[in-house]
Amino acid sequence: MFIFEKAAGNKYIVKTNQTIRGKFLKDDDGYYYYWPEVKSEMCWDAFTMKTIAGKLDQLNKKWDQEISTNLISKIKI
Repeated sequence: MFIFEKAAGNKYIVKTNQTIRGKFLKDDDGYYYYWPEVKSEMCWDAFTMKTIAGKLDQLNKKWDQEISTNLISKIKI
């Protein structure tokens, strides 16, 4: 099971059993991305990857809505 721990600023620490697996960091485009801790990585199954993807979707949902509402609606074609 993953633990998603809010850290300072726009950062989350991703842990399992108190071991840091990676981080979610907000990039210049406003979206969060997952950065694994390479030194301790092993192979990941589909369930694990879906869990990470689900958390990214949750973190990015508000920004996606803002982009859709405020930017895309103002583009004139």
